[in-house]
Amino acid sequence: MQLILGYLAYQIYVVEEELPFPRAKAKAETVITLVQREPKKTRAMLMGFVITFIYSLIAYGPYILGMQRIIPIPFIDFTIWTESYLPGALIGIATDFFSIFNGFI
Repeated sequence: MQLILGYLAYQIYVVEEELPFPRAKAKAETVITLVQREPKKTRAMLMGFVITFIYSLIAYGPYILGMQRIIPIPFIDFTIWTESYLPGALIGIATDFFSIFNGFI
């Protein structure tokens, strides 16, 4: 079933609508930036790597060392406060960078 739905989505969005795959374009741009080494793009990419590395140390470091976590992973759960208004609805905010950046793509 997944293959059929994947092929159907390919036919609709790529063949008929001629839309690009956004994640493929992001990966291709990363490779192009690494190969061409254009200073402006390389600086921006390295800054993103450094920010993500520091965030990961803050988020996962205490967990690895057996201490209390500073940032809840993978999300902040607001269901406790919203369940009386929206029963059965799960409300949360993602706190890992992969989820946040996938939303940007």
